[in-house]
Amino acid sequence: MTALGWSRVPRPPHHPVLGHFPDWMGTARARKVLDTVLGYAETCGGLARVPLGPASLLVLSDPEPIATLLQAESANVKGWPYRLTRVVLDNVLLLNGDDWARARVQYRRALRGVDAMGAVDAALEPFLGHLRTADAVDLGPAVSQLAADAVCALLVSDRYDPALEPHRARVQHELAAVGIDLQCQPWAYLSPARWVALRRSVTAMRAWFMAHVRRRQADPGAHDDVLAGFAAAAGEGHGSAAPEALRDGLVNVFFTAHDVLTAATSWCLWLLARHPETQAAIRRGEPDALACAVRESLRLYPGYPLFSRRTQAPLELDGHLVPAGVDVIVSPWVVHRLARHWPDPLAFRPERWAGRTEQPVGPGPRGAYLPFGGGHRSCIAFAMALPMLTRVVERVVAEVELEAQPGHEPDVVYWGSASSANGLPVRVRTVG
Repeated sequence: MTALGWSRVPRPPHHPVLGHFPDWMGTARARKVLDTVLGYAETCGGLARVPLGPASLLVLSDPEPIATLLQAESANVKGWPYRLTRVVLDNVLLLNGDDWARARVQYRRALRGVDAMGAVDAALEPFLGHLRTADAVDLGPAVSQLAADAVCALLVSDRYDPALEPHRARVQHELAAVGIDLQCQPWAYLSPARWVALRRSVTAMRAWFMAHVRRRQADPGAHDDVLAGFAAAAGEGHGSAAPEALRDGLVNVFFTAHDVLTAATSWCLWLLARHPETQAAIRRGEPDALACAVRESLRLYPGYPLFSRRTQAPLELDGHLVPAGVDVIVSPWVVHRLARHWPDPLAFRPERWAGRTEQPVGPGPRGAYLPFGGGHRSCIAFAMALPMLTRVVERVVAEVELEAQPGHEPDVVYWGSASSANGLPVRVRTVG
């Protein structure tokens, strides 16, 4: 059967003159992009064509076309809005082609043998100490500090310097903003002060990690962290041992890991705060209770809520021939919320994973569950992220009981990861 043409891909309802531009323009729309993409998926089905002037967007929300896209070599690239993020920071995740393939090998080798659980446990001690003495806490900033400590322990065997927090927050914001603002509000980049402040923050983050590189090179010692892994990978011919290269690798991993770990952990703990029966089951050590809860929280709030690819050659998706040069959006957050894939999709139901917790969380080629992306460009460290998240949840639930603040409904916004604009406040009680 001949594939249908690009123009036959369903198009969501749009303004008669402005088309789909009103769906995307402005800060408010930018932060609610997940809702916009969900609306497209509910209206159009597995494929939705969204013309935006000279740009062509395609939203995929069914497993088969998503799997085809993610396994296609011709679509194994990031589009120009996301590649421009490298203007902000030399982000390895946005490399393409052979550069990406080489970087992937280097980073995977650097992550071999690192003591991820030791890093989490070291970071958990001050976090749990805070929870034991607190009556209430906002999980967003509290977990962000925990994640920063854990990732820094993983990277350089040291705690995060709180003086870096304004710089981390600014860089993290801009890493998402380059891709989002360029599509939703490009005028936001007309302020020179914004770029000056960003450059100052990037410099501060690089300087902190460079100091660790210099100290390690002066006194190597024995370490099982990512810095040691990068040095070992360079010795095997994968990457450079130059101080600047080691520093940039550490900075890349820090921002990627911190964002994902913060979002996944804070949402999981908040869901447990709303479901005391699940907390109790985990605390009692019921079989699979912890694993089921973590997998269900990643379904509702995946580590990567949205990502994109760009077609480099015509590609047949779900019976339609998509031309080269189309930016394709895949949102795990949306796919995981569609009733055609998940019964009662908005409900937190850990029991749906009963008997399935041994199945790989890494994206299946034909599954509707992809919390860490998928295909050639799936999360480099997803095999590490899941046990780190699980360890945090296990330790927290064993020590304290969390209770969601009555009447509070999170205002979910998207800015690189899904977060709550009005916080995730919970009450805390010590167990026992």
